[in-house]
Amino acid sequence: MKKNILVPLTTLITISILILGFYCLVTKNKIESNSEIEQVAKYNTINNTVFSDRESVRSVYLNSSNLPVHNTVCLPEKKFFCSIDGCEPHNIGVFNLISGNSKDGSLSRCDKKPCDTYPVTKSESGNFKVLQTEPEHGMLFKMSYVDLSYTEIVTLGTDSFITFGKCDFIN
Repeated sequence: MKKNILVPLTTLITISILILGFYCLVTKNKIESNSEIEQVAKYNTINNTVFSDRESVRSVYLNSSNLPVHNTVCLPEKKFFCSIDGCEPHNIGVFNLISGNSKDGSLSRCDKKPCDTYPVTKSESGNFKVLQTEPEHGMLFKMSYVDLSYTEIVTLGTDSFITFGKCDFIN
């Protein structure tokens, strides 16, 4: 039963990554002026603050209270909303906390409101950790052990939110 679900999920992820790659290629040379750069920067906001780097997002995490127990924190750097019409930059507003052991645990999606925590099944494929919520919520989280980068794909109907960022292990 799980293998039947994984094939369409893997296909969805592959298509989403291809769409995002095509979007980035097409729009790579379109930003020509400071006003256009500022317009793109407005999409990377949380609590009405423009993030110029990862440290600004980290401060939101560090200043949050009542966080779930976790051993890994993953902070976003870029986020896109993708539909059949293409992908657009989207505001950054959620960071992720991971807890548990190598087989199972939890994934918490946190923002200025309390965190939403989901039980997850963890698997590894080469240098990657893959987390899937149990039961499934139309979400996939994949982290690289090489550079601690991550991709989170959350589906909403046939549309997708795709987030890229970096994780840190908590001592």
